[in-house]
Amino acid sequence: MVFDSGLGLLDSNPRGIDAIDKALIAELRADGRQSLAKLGEVVGLTGDSVRDRLTKLTTDGVIKVTCSVDPRVLGFRSITLIGVKVRGRALDIAESLAEVSEFDFVGCTAGEYDILVEAVCRDELHLLSVVDEHIRSRSDVSGISCYNYLAVLKFEPGGLSTSLSDAEPDTVPLDEVDLKIITALQSDGRASFQEIAEQIGVPYQTTRRRAKTLLESNVVRPETLVNRLVDGTAVVAGIGLRTTGPMGDIAAALTQLDEVEIAVLTTGSFDLMLEVACRDREHLAALVGTIIPSIPGIISTETTIYQRVVKLPQSWSGLVRKM
Repeated sequence: MVFDSGLGLLDSNPRGIDAIDKALIAELRADGRQSLAKLGEVVGLTGDSVRDRLTKLTTDGVIKVTCSVDPRVLGFRSITLIGVKVRGRALDIAESLAEVSEFDFVGCTAGEYDILVEAVCRDELHLLSVVDEHIRSRSDVSGISCYNYLAVLKFEPGGLSTSLSDAEPDTVPLDEVDLKIITALQSDGRASFQEIAEQIGVPYQTTRRRAKTLLESNVVRPETLVNRLVDGTAVVAGIGLRTTGPMGDIAAALTQLDEVEIAVLTTGSFDLMLEVACRDREHLAALVGTIIPSIPGIISTETTIYQRVVKLPQSWSGLVRKM
């Protein structure tokens, strides 16, 4: 199943979503690790019935419960978007790139680039090594452009709110067991402590204590990804902006737009890069043709529509800062 860049599937059409399912989704977005019993109390079902519904919603690609982690906690402080031009089949190449652990977003696009890749690295030397090894060395790659993120100004995929903070994350000593637990929670945000213990081969009591510490300290945060079609969003796109004048005023105006879910200050040929979600192409056309150009200081825009995303980011929620 292929989730889109924020909270959905570009190639799946969920059917049979009723009021109870929507209520469950709303509860999971508030707390993805709520117990079956608690969820059942909210929607008036038994825990077993809730389990069956969640299994179906997950199997049908309507939701996915995961956990996000601030990459700075893990020692990763360089985030870069890489535009990739290819000679071969873009989807095959994208799926191959998605296997690289440093790439937390990979998608096929319609625009200047065939593929967009987001790299999360320790520093610029790490970035150079990863790009050289996994992208530049490929014979089916004809060119790349890199856009280093200077600041994440908004990160609300699917309308999820994020607290704004300039503060550095607390330094948390993590060992191999912690990292295995984080990986397990990113794969399945609702996995029980017993399931995680069996998966990573660590005693239950140790796993439970470590996982609870990670969750309660917000090192990892439960996050429920929801099929965009449930919310009526059919088009997701990236927009590169060239600007002039005070960046703070421009950023403030852009981040207030409901369609703008992610806004990043970057290096490279664009001053700002956005991810937007629209009902349809007409809605997107109005956004890039009228709404965004009306903001003082916007010189030009360049739009890239996401066709298929094979890997999505789970790590920015702690990076947002005010400007």
